[in-house]
Amino acid sequence: MQAEYLRRMARVREDMELTHEHHRMGALMGTLLDADGATVIYDFYEEFGLTRPAVIQWNLDSEAFNIRGAAAALVRDMSTKSRGAINQSTTDHALAGDEFYDKLVSHPKVERTYLNYQAAAELRGNGNPYGTFQFGGVTWHNYRGTDDYLPGLARWKQLRDRSTT
Repeated sequence: MQAEYLRRMARVREDMELTHEHHRMGALMGTLLDADGATVIYDFYEEFGLTRPAVIQWNLDSEAFNIRGAAAALVRDMSTKSRGAINQSTTDHALAGDEFYDKLVSHPKVERTYLNYQAAAELRGNGNPYGTFQFGGVTWHNYRGTDDYLPGLARWKQLRDRSTT
């Protein structure tokens, strides 16, 4: 009896952790979606009367793409729109999915910047596929979530569906 109780409580804990992650990512993305991945529970932009920013395109497949310039524009835009909330002691961080992060750290301009520099070990990740490194005034983090916040959160739903059985 106790073993079954513990098994079920472990599933509840796992579900709660996934729910917390889902809600945190929804807050970061500006829209909290239901577990079905389509129903909007809460639109933070609408609630706070903000305009949703345009999607920023990073052409990491092009060797000519100015990553440093794009990062600087991003940091400046956030600073301007913060209306003074961002100051000299503020640091900028970005969460990146696996594909974006891998393209970023292996981009020729990033690699050349780190060439013959002691911090080049950051790009190698020291064996950790979920690394962090600084470039262009931004600390880039390879997001270590369940599904990189893909539409529908397939992994979240898979675990959720399993826990109801």
